[in-house]
Amino acid sequence: MISTEEKNTELVEFLESQGYSSISSNGLKLINNYNGLENEIDSLYNGAALRNISHEGIIELKGKDALDLIHRIGTNSVKNLPKEGVQNTIFTSEKGRIIGVGSLINFEDYQLLVTSRTNKQKVMSWIRKYIISDDVEVNDANAKYNLIELSGPQADSFATLICGNVVNDIKPDSFKIVHTDNLLFFLIKQNVERNHNKFWFLADFDNTKRLINYMLENKGIFNFNLVGEEAYEIYRIEQGIPDAPNELNDDYNPHESGLVNLVDFEKGCYIGQEVIARLQS
Repeated sequence: MISTEEKNTELVEFLESQGYSSISSNGLKLINNYNGLENEIDSLYNGAALRNISHEGIIELKGKDALDLIHRIGTNSVKNLPKEGVQNTIFTSEKGRIIGVGSLINFEDYQLLVTSRTNKQKVMSWIRKYIISDDVEVNDANAKYNLIELSGPQADSFATLICGNVVNDIKPDSFKIVHTDNLLFFLIKQNVERNHNKFWFLADFDNTKRLINYMLENKGIFNFNLVGEEAYEIYRIEQGIPDAPNELNDDYNPHESGLVNLVDFEKGCYIGQEVIARLQS
């Protein structure tokens, strides 16, 4: 059986075969730089930037009570999340401190929760803690999927070039399955970054590899670059984007981390609700 680490390393090894050098960070292989720091930062701010985020935590939820459970323990309303819907939520402790932040993706028969690699095990344990008689199964799903992220002001136009008009049919915070040019993947659209749509491409290794090659071969006049860890870290700090473990941890609450927009103050009780509501008032 292929381990999560071995599976996620497959994509890094493919990128290494294209001439990019990896680094080791906390036992994980990552690409720090691709095409020059300035070029990568410029694509983040002015073009279309592609990141490998397969190392982030991917959790699979199964069972008829999964949405109801996440609704009860998370800060946002997800109980009625439609099929192909996406919703961000925060898991907080009884003191209103952050356990983890995740994007919940509803495939109807199951859900995926994408969270930080740092907090993945903590989030999985936190969800399992509140399963009593609920029909919910929680599994590590990183070995099943690769995940790449396209962002920047040109992301919408570039995604349309790659995927076709289906991009216009996908509403923000939802997804569709895309089958084009011998490629098969889920395309997830999120409207979360500097008023520009951000896209996640979720697929198996073979389709992800072909997809990256296809993007590189068809970038045309776009300011498109693969973006490594160094460029993105500079960008996220400049833009005030919180990340684990630095800003998303149990030293902070959603107000302090600038994530109060992920709290539904109308939905009623959840873990940490009283503290967070008191801070809001």
